Amino acid sequence: MEQDKQREAQSLYMELQMLEAQSQEGQRQLNALKGAREEIDSATAAIEGTAASGKKMFPVGAGAYLPATTQGDKVLIELGAGVVAEKTREEAKKILANRAARIDEALKKIGDELNRISSKAEAAAGKLEKLRQ
Repeated sequence: MEQDKQREAQSLYMELQMLEAQSQEGQRQLNALKGAREEIDSATAAIEGTAASGKKMFPVGAGAYLPATTQGDKVLIELGAGVVAEKTREEAKKILANRAARIDEALKKIGDELNRISSKAEAAAGKLEKLRQ
């Protein structure tokens, strides 16, 4: 009987470790998606906030900016696989909105999965605690 309890405890401990690893991976994915979502919001704000023509300073990263002159209503936007196309500001905003919606869906799915993992971990921890008593 004692061996059965010990095996079950080991099994629950291994399950908890697996759930912890899944939770950490989910958190990593969640953080990456949140970063991508912030980048989309920033790009959308930049498109909306810049005049069709005029001089601007554009960030290139690490606190560095390049002076540039905007001309007309066109925006260059990456479509995927390194392909960049010239689109109107409105078309670019729609593309970014679609990307944001897909990221929001993924964030919800990962959040739901993390909640499921958390519930399973709590149940396993409860069983493990009962076995130790």
